[in-house]
Amino acid sequence: MLRGCRHLRNLEPLSLCSQLHSLCIAECGRIPHMRPLAACTQLRHLDVRCIAASSGEDFAPLSACHNLRLLDASSSALASAPPLAPLRTLNLCNCVALSDLSPVATCVALRELRLSGCVALADLEGVDSLTSLVVLDISGCSSLLTVSRLRMCASLELLNMSGCGRLASPPPGLASLRQLYASRCAALESVGPLSGCSRLVHLELRGCRRLVSLTPLQRCRALRSLDLAGCQRQLEVQIPSWVNSVLM
Repeated sequence: MLRGCRHLRNLEPLSLCSQLHSLCIAECGRIPHMRPLAACTQLRHLDVRCIAASSGEDFAPLSACHNLRLLDASSSALASAPPLAPLRTLNLCNCVALSDLSPVATCVALRELRLSGCVALADLEGVDSLTSLVVLDISGCSSLLTVSRLRMCASLELLNMSGCGRLASPPPGLASLRQLYASRCAALESVGPLSGCSRLVHLELRGCRRLVSLTPLQRCRALRSLDLAGCQRQLEVQIPSWVNSVLM
């Protein structure tokens, strides 16, 4: 771990570490590229939040990674990156210039994708190919207009869409969903798509002031925890009787 090494300027010495398995260089000095890591053929876990991935070459050393966290990855860099088929976890939180996700379609083994704060994303193209995805965090993606593509993510169990102020409803067809966080979704008017979420256990709708009906939740027989703080008081009488933890 090299976290916080603010005087670090290049990774050349690591080219000798052919057996390196895990590397964290977050919060270090601004490093221009990670090409020396190409020699680290056993690298599986990488946190490089101090490197701006600006071209496909920056991703070349990562083809064997299982867990990857980046900062400032651009759409053009992702588009020209080599396939990252072994990747299980991808964290692109706060990549504010990222507007196109279609390249992630090649990450066929991906189980966890974190995109919180990617404010330029308007669509989730590419995510619909991630049929093994279990966890998706799109909180704070304030430009997202639709999440309908997620209907293809049949394995999704946890979705965080809090702070997505333009989304009018959750995605349909998520039969495996167990946890949904949709707080501060100012445009959210309906939870209709949740009627098919028979495994849903926890639902957070804090601050969704436009929501006027909870009727679709009558089909969510597994629901046990519901957060409606900051919502309209009239919703209280519509809460399913089997929900044992309620915040109003």
